[in-house]
Amino acid sequence: MVIDKFALSQAIETLKKNSLNHLTEFLEKNIPVFNGLSRHALEKLCGFLHHTSICHNQIVFRHGQKVEKLYIVYEGEFEQSKPLESNFKNDTVQIFGLIN
Repeated sequence: MVIDKFALSQAIETLKKNSLNHLTEFLEKNIPVFNGLSRHALEKLCGFLHHTSICHNQIVFRHGQKVEKLYIVYEGEFEQSKPLESNFKNDTVQIFGLIN
């Protein structure tokens, strides 16, 4: 099969657009903190997101470690081994954006 450069570029752009639409809908519907954002703001935010797969029993970060990332669980589950210490009034589920 041979595909020209223009057709390949169009196919890649379509995939990116579909992926972006899916991700923005996921954030809007499942994570309360993103509910008030406009579609444009969500799309800009998605430009900063990176997909990461975490292995079973892999430690993502340790207590006291400098926080450098926000993790959104898209699929699967995680275990928090220490209570959350914060000034937030929200519970852990809202802060981490857990999805059932």
